[in-house]
Amino acid sequence: MGFILIDFKKRKEHDELRTMVPTLVKKLDNWINVYPNDGTPPTEPECSDLEDEKINELLAEFDEKAGSLGRVKDEVPDRRHLLAHNLNSRKGYLFYKFSDTVDALQDQAAKTMTVCLETLNQSVKELNSIIPTKDDAITWEFEQVVKRCEEYVTATYPEGVTGLDAYDDVLPEGIPSYADFLTLVKEKEESFLQANKDSVQPAIDDVKAKSKATFRGIINKAIENATAEMVADLSDDTLPYLGEAEMEELRAELIAGAKEYAESRLDKEE
Repeated sequence: MGFILIDFKKRKEHDELRTMVPTLVKKLDNWINVYPNDGTPPTEPECSDLEDEKINELLAEFDEKAGSLGRVKDEVPDRRHLLAHNLNSRKGYLFYKFSDTVDALQDQAAKTMTVCLETLNQSVKELNSIIPTKDDAITWEFEQVVKRCEEYVTATYPEGVTGLDAYDDVLPEGIPSYADFLTLVKEKEESFLQANKDSVQPAIDDVKAKSKATFRGIINKAIENATAEMVADLSDDTLPYLGEAEMEELRAELIAGAKEYAESRLDKEE
């Protein structure tokens, strides 16, 4: 007899489902980046149709892969919603790719940094759901935020981070420049490392409490089952030197004694 504190197979499927979103989003970014310019770039409506077609293709790929993850099927709708949001936030970038006007590049800079902020906020949400964890996992998560954003900017903004830096100094309120964004990521990482440290002991206490409750339930159930078996055995026992009435009286006394002893051994909740 045993018990499991962590469903490792479910955790593996959770991690697999989680990585699908950035992987498929990166596919869209790369598709935009390498879309060929044959000298006659698509019009804005044509770009929109092409993006819709690609987004639907990536959502279908998600549906196929996520359909095999039975242990986390309740998480799939939210992940799909997140994927659709992240993919649709890229709409317009194919047209931007073929535009070099200052207004278009400034608009794209604001949209680009909005996507970077969403990427950070999504990782913060993920971390809030899994701490406490290893410090390395937190550091890795924020490194991935920077990596994904850098890859995203490189793939979708003309001249990548260097090009963005030239147009991200004056953005709408609440949207940081790329340099300020990197500072914000570092501050979030330091904050999470401290929060992670503070959450370890409460988590240990919670595991101890749940373990104690589990042990108590297992032991109490064993005592109750043993008592029931003993009572059943005594109910038809006889002794050749006792009459029926005397045996009945002795049987009742033995059963009462067994139940009293069992009751004294039960671990009652405090």
